Amino acid sequence: MKKWIILIALLVILAACSAPVQSGITVQDAWARAASASGSMTAPNENMQRSGGMGHSENSMSGSNSAIYMVIYNQSNENDRLLAAKTNVAKTVEIHQTRMENDIMMMQKVEAIEIPANGKVDLKPGGYHIMLINLQQDLKAGEKIPFTLVFEKQGEINLEAEVRMP
Repeated sequence: MKKWIILIALLVILAACSAPVQSGITVQDAWARAASASGSMTAPNENMQRSGGMGHSENSMSGSNSAIYMVIYNQSNENDRLLAAKTNVAKTVEIHQTRMENDIMMMQKVEAIEIPANGKVDLKPGGYHIMLINLQQDLKAGEKIPFTLVFEKQGEINLEAEVRMP
């Protein structure tokens, strides 16, 4: 009987010492900016999206656009890439980056965001974010909206973002 207990104890110790399990991508603190779907802004055209001139500043997200922010953690030993985002609350969903160019804050669509192995990326005001263009419904503080992130290796992850006032 003692031999079995010792054997089981050794197996438990060996299992605890083995390589850590790669758990992949996790997301924390996902939130969206409160906004109205019936704003007075016109729909941005392709040139406006590329230049960042979308009829509003990112800090005053009133009108028919909004954004989703979060922290993305990659707990695996391999880099991954955020390729896209999807939600039914907006006609168009894009990955954007806010950057300073010639002393002017500009938003620009990006094709992907690199998520480093064993690292994290903050999607926050003034940086990377998920842009919601032409809202299909009002985003009211306290509500939650569903969205999906699409990663190169991890695949799709379904999430919810709490709507907050900035």
